Amino acid sequence: SVPLSPSLGSSSARALSLPSPLPACLHFTPLPLHNTISSLVDTISSLVALAGKPRKTDYSDVPTAVFSNPNIGTCGPTETEARKLYGEVDIYRTSFRGMKHTLTGRQEKMMMKLIVDPKTDKVVALHMCGDAAGEVIQLAGVAIKAGATKAHFDSTIGVHPTAAEELVTMRSKV
Repeated sequence: SVPLSPSLGSSSARALSLPSPLPACLHFTPLPLHNTISSLVDTISSLVALAGKPRKTDYSDVPTAVFSNPNIGTCGPTETEARKLYGEVDIYRTSFRGMKHTLTGRQEKMMMKLIVDPKTDKVVALHMCGDAAGEVIQLAGVAIKAGATKAHFDSTIGVHPTAAEELVTMRSKV
């Protein structure tokens, strides 16, 4: 659990659970991850206070991005954590060379993994690494928060040619 700084005079500090051990890629971020998360929470709290519409912030399934090269985006539990939470889970994974790299001749690939609770068909997590992962994960976080199912993803028409299109075309479980 990582302590988060109290926000704008808040008398109680909060804590956020992070995967342990942290993925190796997080050790290369310019700021310690807990400082970044703390800053984000403080920013959200400030904006809510300024808007005059206080709300209870839900810190579960926070979409997170590491703007490294390649980008990393994650939302929801790891596969191991999901198995502890849900028992059986369905895993959909893809690795591909994006159109941009096909045209430039670079061999860089992108990886995406959807984790689905088979009892409810809800997408409970998305983990991705590659171009635009930091951008895509934000809207994936909205879908996960909203309780989107794998059927919702499957019935969505993909924008071609984009990396995000792969999220709605994954059909085979691993």
